[in-house]
Amino acid sequence: MIPDSVIHDAIKETGSHTKAAAKLGVNRRTIDKRVQTWRKRGFSPEHDLTHSVPDGFRLKGASTLYDENGIKRLQWVKSQIDPERMEQITRAALEEMARKLPREKPRAAPAVALDDLATCYVLTDFHLGMLSWHEETGADWDIGIASDLMTRWFASAISKSPASGVGILAQIGDLLHWDGLEAVTPASKHVLDADTRFQKVVRVAISSLRRIIAAMLEKHGTVYVLNAEGNHDLRHPSGFGRCWQSSTKMSLA
Repeated sequence: MIPDSVIHDAIKETGSHTKAAAKLGVNRRTIDKRVQTWRKRGFSPEHDLTHSVPDGFRLKGASTLYDENGIKRLQWVKSQIDPERMEQITRAALEEMARKLPREKPRAAPAVALDDLATCYVLTDFHLGMLSWHEETGADWDIGIASDLMTRWFASAISKSPASGVGILAQIGDLLHWDGLEAVTPASKHVLDADTRFQKVVRVAISSLRRIIAAMLEKHGTVYVLNAEGNHDLRHPSGFGRCWQSSTKMSLA
């Protein structure tokens, strides 16, 4: 898909939608539909509207104050939820969360298990979907860095653990960084730096936890999993414990 900036520059350079379409080698209707979408979201430079409202919202109204020389001095932009776009976003999130993940195959229990020992692996305040830029914060962080670190750390921790009879995965809050379509804290609505779409964060979190649990089942006879809530995920649906056993009759649900 042609970036918005390229289409905007082509229209500005050629002075018309028809010429811009010819320049970019696309149908005129493609240009018209894109411009219509911009205007619906509040981006119309020819009307001094140069900032789009957030995705999922649409322009409700705008008032601009000009001085005696015609220079813009103040502008008020009002927005409202766009039901059609919000439905699209919600459907995309639901499709990702309902995506069928491959099931783990049944596995044999470890050959040696120390039944009188338990190993607890703690994961807290991981903020999988957070975005951080080193020039601003001193360190980089995104979903790729986070998932790689989680996988490597648990692989190392599990390999160094004794083959205890019980393994406990204690995920005690703030795993995802936020828990809805809007990247805000649920209580105070503080805006968060988010790396990606919520449905992708959910997918990566599920896949990562499944790999970790599968590795724990190779080492421990019984595995307990706790997913607890934190202040960033008060509505987290997984605030409960689960128990799996390594045996030829049990599989990872």
